[in-house]
Amino acid sequence: MYIDVNESMFRDYFKLYEREHHFSYEGLGALYDYLIEYEESCDHKIELDVIALCCEYSEEPIKDVLENYNLESIDELKDHTQVIWHDEENVLYASY
Repeated sequence: MYIDVNESMFRDYFKLYEREHHFSYEGLGALYDYLIEYEESCDHKIELDVIALCCEYSEEPIKDVLENYNLESIDELKDHTQVIWHDEENVLYASY
């Protein structure tokens, strides 16, 4: 059984599972938008699994990600994995 979840409910589920600080406010909104677009493009509903999302996606300072993966730029990160959102300081990406 599936229910439609709006962005506010999505955020509430992260609080319920005590994962509200795993992503920034902006990053969590970007993840929600990405998942909604994915559902619409595939015409397939996905199950909201907060723990799995926290394992599958990471949000970190760009400089740390580039250093940890020995990369030169966000574009190079995009060559290796899916980058969902970034600003001047942080990046939300599929962990690999």
